Amino acid sequence: MLLLGHIGVSLVAAQVLDRAVLARHRGLDYRLLMVGSLLPDMVDKPIGIYLLPQVFHGGRLMGHTLLFALILLGIGAWRYRRGRVGLFSLGLGSLFHLAEDEMWNQPAVLWWPLLGWGLAGTWSGESFLRQMLRALLVPQVFAAEAVGGLVLAYFLWRGARGRQRRVTAVREK
Repeated sequence: MLLLGHIGVSLVAAQVLDRAVLARHRGLDYRLLMVGSLLPDMVDKPIGIYLLPQVFHGGRLMGHTLLFALILLGIGAWRYRRGRVGLFSLGLGSLFHLAEDEMWNQPAVLWWPLLGWGLAGTWSGESFLRQMLRALLVPQVFAAEAVGGLVLAYFLWRGARGRQRRVTAVREK
């Protein structure tokens, strides 16, 4: 999954979770959830592809581990109980990212360091941009990106519409 797919699928999953479980509490910060849905790639891709490609040979490193997501979620849950939703939203987005990347197919990375200290990764040597463009030719990836883009557009539209209503209400007072 690419950028829009990660964001869109995470927004839908978080909306369901928010309505089913968290609505009577504090809810989520959807801006940080979107950042969290991209965080594993924002951490791992620069390191594994550009900074240390000869060491890691891939773009799925510590940010794609369950440990990384659970640390964010654990600290976030502690802060959530004290009225702060930011880190919890970030951790939840990161956890959604792991599910969307189907990290269970790479157990050495997902369960790091429980299955060993090595982070097995492969990179074809092809440029990152070329691989991402080629991924768009896969029907499932293209569909996820299209749906993700529509979901993101809807959330942005809904947010702008709500902001406009608040401004109008303040002006009328």
